[in-house]
Amino acid sequence: MQGKNKLFGASFEQSKKIVKKDILTEEGAQIGSLSSMSFWKRASLLVFLVADIITYGVGVHLPDSFRESTKSVEVISESTGAQIGEVGFYLRPIILGAIILYTVLVVFNIFPKINYAFQLLYGTIFTISFIFVIAVASMPLTIGLTIGAFGILAFIVQLIICIFLFKKFIVDTIIQIKNTLFTEVKTENKDWGTPLVNFIKRYAGILIGLSILNRWTFNFGEFSKDNPGLMSFLFGFLFLLFTIVLLFMAGVAIKMFVRAFYFCKYRKEYREYFNITNEQWYGKFRARFMSKQK
Repeated sequence: MQGKNKLFGASFEQSKKIVKKDILTEEGAQIGSLSSMSFWKRASLLVFLVADIITYGVGVHLPDSFRESTKSVEVISESTGAQIGEVGFYLRPIILGAIILYTVLVVFNIFPKINYAFQLLYGTIFTISFIFVIAVASMPLTIGLTIGAFGILAFIVQLIICIFLFKKFIVDTIIQIKNTLFTEVKTENKDWGTPLVNFIKRYAGILIGLSILNRWTFNFGEFSKDNPGLMSFLFGFLFLLFTIVLLFMAGVAIKMFVRAFYFCKYRKEYREYFNITNEQWYGKFRARFMSKQK
């Protein structure tokens, strides 16, 4: 057994449990045209650069403008706007770095890869980078709105819930993949999520309720003493909702990445195993060139 049951240490025979022939299609690969060997299909994906404008606007420009002035804030309170600007200040380098990395991946995606296996792996990494840039760019807005509405104590409670969600969508997914790869030896893992789940079920609602009450009355330990306003209160769960969606997407992306990794790692074996043609493997243009060489 390779790698002592490590996630990326399975043998070719073991990897066949998760790598199926439908990985050769755009639907089976689950990343659409990102797995295509067609130049024009990949070039059409430059439209993803629009995400740069959106993420920069939400993650960088909006917090910057709130740091300069909150006088134009109407829907939310000025203190909430200031909180968004403050969070954005600390996350600004990470957001800009994520946007730059994502932009590079979008542009380099149009260049041809060695074969389909490398294109599939690249497309999967591209998908993960898209999820990451959306996640970090939305943090100033969602964190600022949550703290502005419910206060820092309620935000900490939501972070505790996010730990459980990370365990459910990420850690459990990795364990499930390992158990599929190494069916002869089930992966043992201390279920640290169980006591956390029990704690959340018993006390999370009470803690959030008390934190919200504190934010709207006494404001103990809060940065702002201003009343957040009803509209701001409605945005209080935005961070938690975004986290649920993004962690779910990340869990799916992990499955896709592991499958693409093994397909690329054992690309020679899988090409023979699936009887992949030159056109599927290299794309139409290169396949035609190779046929003329014969």
